[in-house]
Amino acid sequence: MHCRLGRIAPKPNLQLLFSEALHAQTSVSGIRRSARAFAAALARQAAEGKARPDLLEVLPDGSADREWVGSIRDELEQRLQNGQHVVLVHCEHVPDAYTAVAAMTPRCAASVKKGDDVCAGFAALSEGDGDVRIAPRVYRVVCANGQVVPHAQLSAVQKKFTPVREMVSLCLEGRTLHEFVRQARALSSIPIDDPEVWLSRVDPIVEALRVLDRFREEGDPSAWGLVNAITAEARGVDHFPTRLRAEEAATEMARLLAPRGSGESAAPARGTAAAALVD
Repeated sequence: MHCRLGRIAPKPNLQLLFSEALHAQTSVSGIRRSARAFAAALARQAAEGKARPDLLEVLPDGSADREWVGSIRDELEQRLQNGQHVVLVHCEHVPDAYTAVAAMTPRCAASVKKGDDVCAGFAALSEGDGDVRIAPRVYRVVCANGQVVPHAQLSAVQKKFTPVREMVSLCLEGRTLHEFVRQARALSSIPIDDPEVWLSRVDPIVEALRVLDRFREEGDPSAWGLVNAITAEARGVDHFPTRLRAEEAATEMARLLAPRGSGESAAPARGTAAAALVD
């Protein structure tokens, strides 16, 4: 069940809605129809977000998730009260399966290249075991792709014992984002002539053939384009834990493709990608 979090409702990605509405439209009448479709979609998504139940009301009494969800709500609401722009991008509870919350902040943003901005964010996930895992999650503005990345500031021991609100606060700050952007800029200058070979070295979680099709369709033949092809396919996965695993696979692909000296050693090896999610 998709929810709001306290008074915070998930917000649509305006750029993505607008680009989808204008897709393949060239005539003036077509653009006008698309603009009306965009306005209708925006109003519909806003109304749906407000009508969703509060996650804390959905979680059963005694649920181990209530404490960490309440901590995240308090942190986000405090930031909003302080005038900081925070956007809830995912809030979901599936009984006997998982609880997930993800948010981003446009106030902490950087450009990989012209027209390709990314923002700092986080993903929090509990899969019914009582433990919440929190990871920095970079959010690509132009297409609403997310990518789970390693935490730049904490050791494995520190991650385990850092309070939830502090972890969320660290994720919404800039250090992890800036290290990510430095690597992404390096990737954007590396041409990829053999994407099949690179995909054979990483399990992308999503279907590899769809990733290849996406890579060719998007028109960005760089290493950055291949990484984004994985996260774009991940965006279509409804099961949020699987989506995050695909995003981790994209981070592993970035690590493999990164040139020496671009910070590739900061990323975990495949099989330890879960270390990017904090117990």
